[in-house]
Amino acid sequence: MALLMASLLVRTSNVAAVAFVGLGLVFLTAAAVRSWQVPVVTMDDHAVVLRTFIRTRQIMWSDVRDVGVTRGSSAALLPWRVPYFEKTDGVVVTADDLRSLREPSVVDEVVTDARRRLGRP
Repeated sequence: MALLMASLLVRTSNVAAVAFVGLGLVFLTAAAVRSWQVPVVTMDDHAVVLRTFIRTRQIMWSDVRDVGVTRGSSAALLPWRVPYFEKTDGVVVTADDLRSLREPSVVDEVVTDARRRLGRP
């Protein structure tokens, strides 16, 4: 990518166009990497694992007090529904990368499975 940017700078004197193309390449690369991301929420008998683009969090079931659906964050102000896990220390962890606008959806399936694993209806 740096080679492409250098060749564009040599060929043109329009720095704004080069910056625009460069930013576009950065965003497209980030979107491509994000699309190859591993599953966001995985559960087993011992813990729930939340994988995001940046980090992975593991929460033991013994540390989970409640599970539910809440409104997720959105730059476009869309009413995203995301699952949340409330820990026994009061910290609420949301799975923001697993989102849906409709009901029922995969968000509800995750919450139902988590409640079943916790032994709650």
